Amino acid sequence: MKKSLISLAVAAAVAAPVAAFADSNVVVYGVANVSADSVNNGAVVNGVTKAKISSNTSRLGFKGNEDLGDGLSAIWQVESLISIDGNTSAGNVTSTFASRNTFAGLSSTSLGTVIMGKHDTPYKIATRAYDVFGDGIADNRALMGTAGGASFDGRQANVIAYISPVMAGFTGIAGFVQLSESPAVAKGNAFSLAGMYKGTDLPLTASLSYEEHILDFALGAGAKETAIKAGASYAIDALTVAAVYEQTQDNFLAGADQFGHKSVYASAKYAIGAGAIKAAYTQVGAQKTVANSGAKQWTLGYDHGLSKRTTVYGLYTKLNNNAGAVYGLFAGETGGVASSGGANSAPSAFSLGVKHSF
Repeated sequence: MKKSLISLAVAAAVAAPVAAFADSNVVVYGVANVSADSVNNGAVVNGVTKAKISSNTSRLGFKGNEDLGDGLSAIWQVESLISIDGNTSAGNVTSTFASRNTFAGLSSTSLGTVIMGKHDTPYKIATRAYDVFGDGIADNRALMGTAGGASFDGRQANVIAYISPVMAGFTGIAGFVQLSESPAVAKGNAFSLAGMYKGTDLPLTASLSYEEHILDFALGAGAKETAIKAGASYAIDALTVAAVYEQTQDNFLAGADQFGHKSVYASAKYAIGAGAIKAAYTQVGAQKTVANSGAKQWTLGYDHGLSKRTTVYGLYTKLNNNAGAVYGLFAGETGGVASSGGANSAPSAFSLGVKHSF
């Protein structure tokens, strides 16, 4: 959670300067996260297994700041998805420069930070740190953050966001999204709120977040969908446990809830020397108007750190769809092999990979 906040605010004191740039406050950073995956779509009849190389949200970014005096700084960031696996399938956004968190803004040590551009919503930031298999094929976003095809756990363009200073361990974030810049559909927008706490004396973190999508332009006057989410983590020696609860709701069915449902997530991570054993469980309930549309997923894995910046890992994950559900494993932002075998399927995957941060 702390890492996400620092990334969002691009803290005033950035890392050492890069000599190749005229601006001495420019930092080049990134993540190369590549894995070999074996994916079975789990179809009830004639299930198919395919192998693939996955790029797992690998990225390259540039960020910096300018000290304006009196505790005020100008900040900026440009971040792009990179496709290590060379995937060019439909939906792949790696060909777009600045496809990830990209913004400019002002940061004050006493008043907080304001940014404008493209960024993860406060709702997403609030609990991403709790996902111990984040950005890979076992990412909990396969089941969490969804409602009728819309995502409550994503990145939005046309964002203006405010991040408060940390006060007694508490931080607040508010974001407003203009979903359409056309005057004809100006009521299409969203807002996202998050409050987060990081204990100073206890190894405890907690968050509460809310997001609302106002969809007048697409579904008629008054149409909207909402989500609320709470999460927490606690560390006991080498063991860290976390849990998230989420509930979505809408008024698409003549004012009644159509796709609303509840989701829960729990994870555990136990450090052993340079390695860590990890486990996670996710369950999503049935949508209001679709019988037996729930699903559950469990994952076991192991990470081994070769250095502070390089980790090798392995995992196995399995997702079980109910008779009315068609969820698939998380495909990430670079697409990949379709992992759902349809209703009542049980897709699964093995993944072996290496992750290097720079």
